[in-house]
Amino acid sequence: ISWLLENTLTEIRTFLGTFHPPEFKQRPLLDILEGLIIQHEEITQTTVHLEAGPVIPEVDVPVKIALYRILQQALANGVQHAGVKEHFVYIWAHQDHLHLEVVDNGRGFTPPSLAGPAATERNEHIGLRGMRDRAQLVGGTFELSSQPGQGTRINVRVPCYE
Repeated sequence: ISWLLENTLTEIRTFLGTFHPPEFKQRPLLDILEGLIIQHEEITQTTVHLEAGPVIPEVDVPVKIALYRILQQALANGVQHAGVKEHFVYIWAHQDHLHLEVVDNGRGFTPPSLAGPAATERNEHIGLRGMRDRAQLVGGTFELSSQPGQGTRINVRVPCYE
């Protein structure tokens, strides 16, 4: 019984930790994303490779939160739906935009249409729609590419102003 109780407490702490976001105002974006990746690896026993461009400009708090939640959802989707054991995350700045790309070698799938009223009325692909909506709310774009047997690639582009 003590093992079960201890295991349950660990799960509760982990669950609560995922809803307690890092200090978005004080910490640089890259530090926040690195912390998320470490937490994801510990919880899921998977590997996430992060490659960052030479200069990652600071962005407003809403953009930090959007990128954090998009990455969190993308990593979770890969593990939950595609059995992914390894992710590749790339972040870089180009002109006045910040790019986040998440790639996995999972099962892949035929991406649904995320546009139009029919897409928002169905109770499926809520995580994908949430990622798209978060990017759009901060003036960015969200692209998803996947094929069965080919893994998944998510590209997010958000404005940044140095």
